[in-house]
Amino acid sequence: HVHDGSDAGLAALVAAARPDTIFHFAGRYRREHGPGDVGALIGDNVLFAIARVQAELGETAETERTLARLIAEYPYPSGGFWDDAHWMLADLHEARGDVRAALADLRRMLAVRESSSFSGSYELPRFDDAALRIARLYEQRLHDPSSAADAYHAVWTGFVDSLLRDAALAAEARVRAQMGQTGRACRLWG
Repeated sequence: HVHDGSDAGLAALVAAARPDTIFHFAGRYRREHGPGDVGALIGDNVLFAIARVQAELGETAETERTLARLIAEYPYPSGGFWDDAHWMLADLHEARGDVRAALADLRRMLAVRESSSFSGSYELPRFDDAALRIARLYEQRLHDPSSAADAYHAVWTGFVDSLLRDAALAAEARVRAQMGQTGRACRLWG
């Protein structure tokens, strides 16, 4: 298939290139749920698949528009690719050197975080990754050790069940030691 520039052409390209995507099941969904329900059931899957193909084709502006549409039309908590769309936007912004925009994408993702008073979680899979990525962007791309240390601190104190917690604590201690805050760094290593 050749991409002719249309959404339908792009959808055909996605369907041909990625048989493991939801397109494989679209007929079944249509039969089981009716034509009017298909968009609500698989629309975010389709938009995310389209965004991935656009990104692979180097169509950055189109990818950003598709991801923005996905975020707007399939918001948290119902959007199954909502956090992935924010992550991918951050990837695009970071790749073009706009680290502040990447940080904003990740912060928008984390802004919806909720606490739960019962067993279970409102955590999306990328929440703790996004928080750690924010810290790393401050440290490695913006060379802002103070903001990086604070962001690492927020990861290990705010995501108490995360597998990334120990890495964030160690990173905060390392950055604080580099900043000359040896007493605080030693207490973190405690």
